[in-house]
Amino acid sequence: VVLYAPVEADLTLSQSFDAQLQEYTAQNGLSYERHEAISPDQLSEQTQLVVALISMIEAHNLAENNSHLQVLTVGEADEVALPNLHVLNQTQSLPEHQSFIAGLILALSIPEYRVGVISQSNTEAGSIARDGFVTGARYYCGLCVSRYAPVIYYPIVAEIGSQAEWQVAADSLLAQSVKAVFVQPELSSAELFQYLDSHGIAVVAIEGQAGLEVAQNVVAVLRTDAITDIKPFVERLLSNEPLGVIKTGLELSQIDETRLTPGKQILFYRYLEDLLNGEIKALP
Repeated sequence: VVLYAPVEADLTLSQSFDAQLQEYTAQNGLSYERHEAISPDQLSEQTQLVVALISMIEAHNLAENNSHLQVLTVGEADEVALPNLHVLNQTQSLPEHQSFIAGLILALSIPEYRVGVISQSNTEAGSIARDGFVTGARYYCGLCVSRYAPVIYYPIVAEIGSQAEWQVAADSLLAQSVKAVFVQPELSSAELFQYLDSHGIAVVAIEGQAGLEVAQNVVAVLRTDAITDIKPFVERLLSNEPLGVIKTGLELSQIDETRLTPGKQILFYRYLEDLLNGEIKALP
């Protein structure tokens, strides 16, 4: 695996990709090189993948002249003409994407699908948080009915008028055996997260929402301005899976891998890719 990062490449991006590729190749028994310039004799038959922080034209020429290897680059593209050229296209995630993903993550990771959302009534943001979460959870688990008592259809929605009513919402979810919660960012607070922690309730959250710093029982945190985690895509490309244009815009951090296992993360990123490509509708 080779990182091709010329001097003029984005420094933050090249440092991030360098660290990720070093980690991935070390864990998977692959050799790794980083170059600021590449000559044809450096791309032997043993080279499987080049992550190239270069222009789209240069990346196209690199892929066209080296059909034996996969080329992954970052840029703006709606489609690519070469089977061995793949493009990471950073796109802006919408609030409904975030709430959909929150529901999907919790349904993926919590036994019996016992999950819920706290949202604000009679507001557009609240409707998006509620509907996106429910759609995301049900996209994965369908009816989402628990197998063992208490037998309940999930997810459960707790709507409140203001942030001051947070305990009413939390208690209504606890009364229905909810084990993990997404709190609409406009309603979150340190007191709410501490209360959920004290009752053993896990949370999924969006980076920066109020009170998250005190949460102890976190399944994952969604980041909307993150540098792309390329390791899942590297793995797929090394398995000769065609990716083409890969839209990114949401990343996960602080992942609890006892709940959201590496296998579930692979499944999650495929759902995320379909969501950002517009192949999944985030709202009913």
